[in-house]
Amino acid sequence: MEFYHVLNRGINKANVFLDDGDRMRFVRGLYIYNDVNPAPNSVSQKSKWMDNPRERIKLVHIHAWCLMNNHYHILLSPVDDDPANISLFMRKLNMGYAKFFNEKHERSGYLWQGKYKKIVIEHDAQFMYIPYYIHLNPLDFKYKEWRKGGLGQF
Repeated sequence: MEFYHVLNRGINKANVFLDDGDRMRFVRGLYIYNDVNPAPNSVSQKSKWMDNPRERIKLVHIHAWCLMNNHYHILLSPVDDDPANISLFMRKLNMGYAKFFNEKHERSGYLWQGKYKKIVIEHDAQFMYIPYYIHLNPLDFKYKEWRKGGLGQF
C-alpha cells in the first residue's frame, strides 16, 4: 500500500475557506466525492447531495487531513493500490468545491493554484512524520511560538 501527501492552495495564495460553512462543505466533499460513481449533480445544494442511499465504493482511504485558510493537506492511500483512484477523487473534490465556492461567493474563474501536488511517502520516517506535520500545521499558523513553550500559555 502506498501513501500520498496531497495538497493544494488557492490561486495567488488567496483564501479558499472563508467561514465555517466553507470548511464544512469541503469536509463533506471528502466523503461525497470518495466514490467511484459520478458525483451528484446538485452537490452545491446541501439538502440534496447527502440523501443518496446508493451503495458507495470508495476511491481512497483518508488517513489525515487539515484545512488552512488558503490551502489543505490530505494523507491518503488509493483503494486497491490503483493510483488512478487518487486522480479521480482529487478531480471531483477540487472541481466540486470550486463550483460550490464560486456560486456561494458570487465569483468566477479558477479557485486553485493549478493541479494538486501529490507526494509519495517513500520511507517509514516520512510516514511517521507526515501526520504530525498535517495536524500541527494549524498550531504553527495560529500560535507561532507554541513549540517553544507548549500550549499552556495560550
